[in-house]
Amino acid sequence: MGNRGRRPSAPHNRSEQPYGRTTRSTKKKRGCGGCLFILIGIGILTISIWKGLDGWWPNNEIAESDMSKVEQPLTWNGAWSGYGTKGRGEKLLIPLEALQKKLPIVYEAASDTVILTSAKDVASLQLEQSKGTWNGRTKNWDAAAVSIDGDVYVPVGVLQEMYGLQAKQYPSNGAVQLGFPGQSLQAGVIAEQKNADDMVTMRQEADKRSAIVQKLSGGSELTIWKERDEWVYVEADGGAFGYLPKKDVQYTDKNVVPDVKPAPKPRFVEEKKSVSLAWEAVYSRNPDPAKLPSMPGTNVISPTWFSLADDEGNVQSKGDLRLSNWAHRNDKEVWALYSNSFEPERTTEALSTFERRSRTIEQLLRLAEQYQVDGINLDYENVNVEDRDQLTQFVRELTPRMHAQGLVVTIDVTAKSSSGRWSQFLDREKLGEVVDFMMVMAYDEHWAASPIAGSVASLPWVEQSVSRIMEEDKVPAHKLVLGMPLYTRIWTEEVKNGETKVSSKSVGMRTIQELLQEQKLKPVFSEQTGQNYVEFKEDGVVKKIWIEDERSVRSRIVLAQQLGLGGIAVWARSFADSDIWNVLRYPAS
Repeated sequence: MGNRGRRPSAPHNRSEQPYGRTTRSTKKKRGCGGCLFILIGIGILTISIWKGLDGWWPNNEIAESDMSKVEQPLTWNGAWSGYGTKGRGEKLLIPLEALQKKLPIVYEAASDTVILTSAKDVASLQLEQSKGTWNGRTKNWDAAAVSIDGDVYVPVGVLQEMYGLQAKQYPSNGAVQLGFPGQSLQAGVIAEQKNADDMVTMRQEADKRSAIVQKLSGGSELTIWKERDEWVYVEADGGAFGYLPKKDVQYTDKNVVPDVKPAPKPRFVEEKKSVSLAWEAVYSRNPDPAKLPSMPGTNVISPTWFSLADDEGNVQSKGDLRLSNWAHRNDKEVWALYSNSFEPERTTEALSTFERRSRTIEQLLRLAEQYQVDGINLDYENVNVEDRDQLTQFVRELTPRMHAQGLVVTIDVTAKSSSGRWSQFLDREKLGEVVDFMMVMAYDEHWAASPIAGSVASLPWVEQSVSRIMEEDKVPAHKLVLGMPLYTRIWTEEVKNGETKVSSKSVGMRTIQELLQEQKLKPVFSEQTGQNYVEFKEDGVVKKIWIEDERSVRSRIVLAQQLGLGGIAVWARSFADSDIWNVLRYPAS
């Protein structure tokens, strides 16, 4: 009764709506919800499409280049060198610091001299002057080396004459591409485009999403360095580097930089002879050739004739033409030894300037001619480690001059050790690139003043000494000559005040054999050292001897052959027993 004539109240929720009945507001709400779902779907689809397009759409960013930091960038071998050049045309200047990454060129500040060496030539030019030298003779260059803001620059004409370099200078910005002798440079151009205004995009990487280096028109000249899939890595005008689509590049000619005339090789090296050398220790006077053994197994003798006389690089001589004549009559070459007299401070001074090094070289050349020698054996020992680079430079300056006269150049090196003055001053890797042979003095494993007795050259130590130079310094086996001792140390161990004192003396092969006979001693073979060994007491003290004899010599010759070495050498002839000359052959018969 109370609700009669009144409208029923609306239900509180949708579940209370009469079945099949919908209000206008409810329809509106449902329509809005559908729109939201559609918008979300469109958003997801748009993002997916955009991501797909992003993987396809080319990148329009412009790449930044460090080359813009220098004027006239210098390039070579398909890369920027990191340096810029100065001048144009015949006045083009190349920075020395850049050249030193590729060529053996040094600047000697003390004399303001630029020194250039190659396998066959040695040249110099004074800073700010056109005068210099070429293989020891005065030369006037067409241009001078200069210093600009503290950096030294070398005229391109000097580099062309000395090394056969080819310089291409781009007209747009003066950038320079250097080509090296024997190098083949593939030229190319951008293919002609459909429309004259169409450009081809060069990118940093072989990918269209990579940044743009520059855009090139049809017909633009290129140097082509390599291919990668459907891309070509090129050098464009101005020295810019990047990738172009292969379809847009046409290959044209190849420009081969003319090779330089090869350096002359000494006859001994040209004929690829193996070395079998005996050093002749000349102290106060030379041996009488008439009393020398025939030494049938050797093909080289090396008398210790020449030595450094003073700080100025002068050479002292003990040469004897009679010995050279005897050697040549017996089919042996003479490789005269030149030593630094084992004087470290004198060596420092003599190596310090181009003038002093040249003085030494000129005197050695004259002495070689005077005494009819066939080669020079360099023996630098007890050298300050600070002179490492100066010694290498000396050998670089000496070798081409010697080769021009047909002379073999060899250098003696010790086994590698931590000693600065006896090992670390030798840059074996760089020296090995220059000399004909490197004589490895594989002895004095236990030296005269060693605190413990031991072998002069145990077989495992010898093998390790040679192998380290091959592996660590990359000196090829055919350039290495195994130096062997013909002397033996007789070690004495004496106990004084509870402490063992060790001393030694060096003797030759004959002396050891006489001692064994006198003492009625029977050596035993030491597997550890690869040598015969004997130990005995004399006057209450212990004597120990690791013996150098036919067995130890043979085992080292076999080792040298197994390693593929260039030969053998023995120190010294005067220590030899007469029978050993039938063993000292390389390769062994």
